[in-house]
Amino acid sequence: MKTLQGDTFKVLVLKGKAFEESCNSEVGRRFLLLMDELKSRGINLVYSSSFDDIKNVLAVDKSMDCLLVDWSFYIPDESNEEGLLCIIKKMHERQPGVPVFIISEKSPTKAFLGNKLLENINETIWILQTEIDFMADRIADQMLIYRDNLHPPLAKAVFDYNKLAEYSWAAPGHQGGVGFTKAAVGKKFFDFYDENLFRTDTGIERSSIGSLLDHEGAFLESEKNTARIFGADRSYNVLVGTSGSNRTIMQGCLTDEDIALVDRNCHKSIE
Repeated sequence: MKTLQGDTFKVLVLKGKAFEESCNSEVGRRFLLLMDELKSRGINLVYSSSFDDIKNVLAVDKSMDCLLVDWSFYIPDESNEEGLLCIIKKMHERQPGVPVFIISEKSPTKAFLGNKLLENINETIWILQTEIDFMADRIADQMLIYRDNLHPPLAKAVFDYNKLAEYSWAAPGHQGGVGFTKAAVGKKFFDFYDENLFRTDTGIERSSIGSLLDHEGAFLESEKNTARIFGADRSYNVLVGTSGSNRTIMQGCLTDEDIALVDRNCHKSIE
């Protein structure tokens, strides 16, 4: 059994007829068993009962790790299919790759799912023909894959490194924030920002993360990813802010006696 304890995983559930008939039908009973199984794995469930409500949820909450649809809610017609397709596309606008499951009391071939809808979901689950544990495993697996691909390379490496709970004997001197806890005012500072901020405030030489100086490991993958996003040939991580980055670029492009035409609204760091 795959438990997802330790991180907060959230599933948005679009309720249907199975919930209404939870005590009066095998489909409803199995649906509730699946919900209970997901909760037992440390997954939080957020319920919605209409297209309009689910749009409101998605407007304010971008932390959903999965959309689970009880298809028994729908009379199989084009309007319902288009409504659900609209919801899925809206969700994927801000959360690309978030998994979508449709749970049906009928076999997938008889659930009246059009090609457009099938192209935008991960799986259909035939609730009467699949074991509860297996269904929960499938959902948990897809959420883990989504989370694994969610963060860019450097952020993912730093987050994973933080989970190792290693002592640090290098810079910075606050040693994961512990240094701040030695005085009352420092403890207030530590409590305000929380431990993760200080644990991830680390040097640039952690072997499990890579090396910024040598462009290795997650630093290199981060630079490649940035270049891909911006359509550049190369990209570099820097340790300074925008002004320092501007100066680095200009110093790399110009030498003494060169002439540069600078637009009057450029940042003063370029001048």
